[in-house]
Amino acid sequence: MKKNDNAKGDEGRAPLTRRAVLKAGLALGAIASTGSLAAYAASPDSVSQNGPEKGKLVRMATWHDGFFFKDESLVFELIRVMAKTLEHGADIGESLSTAVRIKQKEGDMQALLHAWYEEWRKLGERIEKIGDECLAKGHKVSARDAYLRASEYYRN
Repeated sequence: MKKNDNAKGDEGRAPLTRRAVLKAGLALGAIASTGSLAAYAASPDSVSQNGPEKGKLVRMATWHDGFFFKDESLVFELIRVMAKTLEHGADIGESLSTAVRIKQKEGDMQALLHAWYEEWRKLGERIEKIGDECLAKGHKVSARDAYLRASEYYRN
């Protein structure tokens, strides 16, 4: 039986690589670090049943506490982008460095949202140019991957 060097995995996908596993692990670690399921299920405010705050209203942790942004929707969008890394739709390093630049505007909601738009647009343009360069050199797979990432960054 001859081996088909062009064949892909059983489902038509490329074989799993160490890099893909590492990226998936990093993405899952980032998601896991955002909080426990119990914190997600708990209401943001509840009455303490024990300890020195017994009977007082205390703030419970939410699922997104401590993960980049104070705004829940921005945290969700960042995690959604990073989840695309397994299928080459984003890069964790590119996503996190963009999030760091956006976070610098936190405190002023209008500036934060403007930075969100501008930083993702700039990243999309930069990655699109990489795709153009790869295509000009005849590297179609690299160009495809760059264009896929750029489209995700533009969408975000």
